[in-house]
Amino acid sequence: MFDEPNLVSAAGLVPIMELAEQTGLSWLIGKHVDLPSTRVKSGAVNPVGKLTTIIGGMICGADSIDDVDVLRAGGTPRVFDEVYAPSTLGIFLREFTFGHANQLAAVAREHLAALAARTALLPGIEQRAFLDIDSLLRPVYGHLNLSRVPRSGTPRSPAARCCGWACPRRSPPCRPSGPRR
Repeated sequence: MFDEPNLVSAAGLVPIMELAEQTGLSWLIGKHVDLPSTRVKSGAVNPVGKLTTIIGGMICGADSIDDVDVLRAGGTPRVFDEVYAPSTLGIFLREFTFGHANQLAAVAREHLAALAARTALLPGIEQRAFLDIDSLLRPVYGHLNLSRVPRSGTPRSPAARCCGWACPRRSPPCRPSGPRR
């Protein structure tokens, strides 16, 4: 445990969280995340502070709720306004349902757009973009999918076909022919 009260173990977290605040992360969490009914009354209190604590912990390498305690070590609590205990974060996260996961996805989507507008997050996007529709790499077989097998006889995965469309130096392995059935 890092316990020197005059030192911050994760000083690199300060500019990252400042950028997150400048691009509206706290405002987006307050706008989208809503926990109207909870089993524990304190579970829904201040979702902004609790989620930013979790995000900060993940940036510091926390991969479990107990690891988020790294933000309470040393002088880190003096740098950040709200740092919650792992037990409080556990109560908060237990209140989440699938709908809340969708709320977090909306926050992530809008925050990524804000980051892209603020920083050179995607340099060169005007020249080339790669599209990954699905990470499932499975060969396409079957008599209904014969049109999707290239002339070489080697089946291609759906992701490989999309990659062919996204790469300007290669000709696409197959051309889209109308709506999917």
